[in-house]
Amino acid sequence: YDRLFSRGLARDNFFLQITFFGQVRFQQANPVECQSTVMNAARKALATCKVVYVRGDFLEKSVASEPPIDFFSISDAPSYFSGSTEREFLQRLKPRLGTKGLVVARYYMRIPENVETAGFLDVSSRYAPAIAAEKVQMYRISIYEKGAS
Repeated sequence: YDRLFSRGLARDNFFLQITFFGQVRFQQANPVECQSTVMNAARKALATCKVVYVRGDFLEKSVASEPPIDFFSISDAPSYFSGSTEREFLQRLKPRLGTKGLVVARYYMRIPENVETAGFLDVSSRYAPAIAAEKVQMYRISIYEKGAS
């Protein structure tokens, strides 16, 4: 909570409003995807891309995906991995990622250790303004780009 209070106003923070009020009382705390400009841009982009929903273990299902994946958001899943899966999740995704494919991972309670990043570049700093503007402010976000060592 110290970090949350020191990074900005509670009225701007989604997590703090949910914690203290049980609801979002101030619109500025809504996540970016709630902004009409972002929602409209996403809606427009849907007309030019293919979205595929798959049920099951995403590490197993991604191996069979076609065409290659350009953007893979795995949210907080790596926080729950252990053993070889914790270390190798990026390597298991790599064969199905397109050139310069991005993998976005958010970590909440636990950050995976010794993740094998060979063939990836951590490009999180490239997205620093967007990460700083994220309204929940409970996650550590890592963004990896395929194609660099």
